[in-house]
Amino acid sequence: MRDYPMTEKATERFWSKVDQSGDCWVWHGTMRGDGYGSFQLGRGVGMKPAHAIAYVLGHGPIPDGHYVLHRCPGEHNPLCVNPAHLTAGTPKDNMDDRERQGNTPRGSKHGNAKLREHDIPVIRVMLAEGLSQWEVARAFGVKQSIISDIKLGKSWTHVPEHKLEEGGR
Repeated sequence: MRDYPMTEKATERFWSKVDQSGDCWVWHGTMRGDGYGSFQLGRGVGMKPAHAIAYVLGHGPIPDGHYVLHRCPGEHNPLCVNPAHLTAGTPKDNMDDRERQGNTPRGSKHGNAKLREHDIPVIRVMLAEGLSQWEVARAFGVKQSIISDIKLGKSWTHVPEHKLEEGGR
């Protein structure tokens, strides 16, 4: 169980950074680079996610192996710290949420991507014209398995199929 023991003073300081005037209680304290709030619990403890602290204050410790997930009505709001909008979920629940909300980095937005969206139709054409996966992989400087995943529809599925126009690519 993850627990963030809070003194009364720290709890007051935490809630002083929250606008509770709407359905979502919006965090106005320190922000992380990913758009979520962050709160300094105390010296030597470090920064913790604001929504996780709000969950603990409202529900108790976070079960082992679980994340705190937002269940805001309407749109996902990473700055919401309303305990009524927070629930504990498994890593799979968290990934399903990311996918549903469109927050999963795809294609060239993924940090390790070597290809770009405009490469995918070219790769598909090369494969359709009979080039081997190895030849295509060498041409783009990637592993053959990447080309295989594109061919099998396991990756880059967000790039639509393009119809070739008569007389050219």
